[in-house]
Amino acid sequence: MINALDKSGADIAVCLWSYLHTDGAVYNPENDEKISFPEETLSGRVFLEKYLYSSPYNNGLAIAAWNKVFRKPLFDSLRFFGRYAEDDRICTKIFTPTATVQTINRSFYYYCENLASITKSVFNKNRLNMLSLIIDRANDLKDSPNLCRHTLALFCDLTMEYYVRPEMKGNEQLFDAYIKEFRKILKEKQADLSKRTRKRAKVFALSPHVYRFLIGLRRLVKK
Repeated sequence: MINALDKSGADIAVCLWSYLHTDGAVYNPENDEKISFPEETLSGRVFLEKYLYSSPYNNGLAIAAWNKVFRKPLFDSLRFFGRYAEDDRICTKIFTPTATVQTINRSFYYYCENLASITKSVFNKNRLNMLSLIIDRANDLKDSPNLCRHTLALFCDLTMEYYVRPEMKGNEQLFDAYIKEFRKILKEKQADLSKRTRKRAKVFALSPHVYRFLIGLRRLVKK
């Protein structure tokens, strides 16, 4: 990966990553015909536009810190901070329009599944920090309208999803600021929402309590 930086002159090198499951099975993206990751040099923003929201695998490809090598000057004024989602918090600050990215169509990294990890843990109110993180991401991406709108759409989806979680019942006050932001996004049409999602969002914006009741009723009917 360092050789790729030297040859391309890019600021960041990004490779594919494999997934080691707890049962020992390995997913190798090099053998997956659905994975398209041509070797090329891109600006940071173009890299994010191409991969950040294109698929769950590509999201990890773009967000995670562990499948990348960075030139030291990128961190002259930046630091990873916090204990959770620290890579997510910093990626949009690094992948700027002026930064250059060299993609490498090989897997040099193994992500090992850990059943005790945060992503596998029981949902709790600490997950709401993700909503604040996404708003910060949208602010970082204001110079890229498409990315910003996709990011705000993700915020809307997760706000509705988290609000109806059984674990959040009785903790509705934790959503006050997020619901205010949600209503602003919907009113100003800042997010790229599908027609179906926009209908749900309008109900949620009108009354989150009614929205949760309707979702619960729908689940009962499906049973």
